Amino acid sequence: MKTNGATWKAYLASWPEGQWYDDHDETFDGKQGEGDPDDTAVVEVTCGVIYADDKDHEGKDLIRHFKAWERSLSRTFVLCEVPKDKLDELAALLKGIGGKVLK
Repeated sequence: MKTNGATWKAYLASWPEGQWYDDHDETFDGKQGEGDPDDTAVVEVTCGVIYADDKDHEGKDLIRHFKAWERSLSRTFVLCEVPKDKLDELAALLKGIGGKVLK
């Protein structure tokens, strides 16, 4: 599964207290993932198990859980490139449609 750093961090931040994952393999821009990736990083996860709490001994597939979470969103993260002198115009356009620029 591939996503970007901003989406990955939002996913992890959405978890309830006590939820955790293990047996995972993730890379950020092709390097073994540790810590928080940059928002623009390519995050690739090839496996993992997510646990609801310490009493959960079965867990759920991390990739399936992520994809279900992503489908449930009413918003998405978009990475784009614009000329610096057009950033204010882009921000105004996004604000007009209910979006925002994340830095």
